Amino acid sequence: MYKVIPRYCRRQHLPGNEPDVRESMWVSKQGRRFLRTILIGTFALAALVWMAMDQFGIARDEILELLLATASLVALVIFAAACVAGLWIGLRKFRGRR
Repeated sequence: MYKVIPRYCRRQHLPGNEPDVRESMWVSKQGRRFLRTILIGTFALAALVWMAMDQFGIARDEILELLLATASLVALVIFAAACVAGLWIGLRKFRGRR
């Protein structure tokens, strides 16, 4: 049934009063500010790369090669971290500790 929560407790994250993350994050002022910051940072990075290409005469192929190398390295680090985490969780379960 519906549980009545006193007014002074409504802002707290009590059991039965969890906010819907998908809804509250993008509707709230803080969520919009977060999205705006991410977009501004992305556009600033794109402008920086474009200016580096223009200012220093770096070829587009070289920038794409560097981007591919960076993305590959990031993917490799994420994969290694996932392997270590999986091994750690597996060993904990194998040893019987929870």
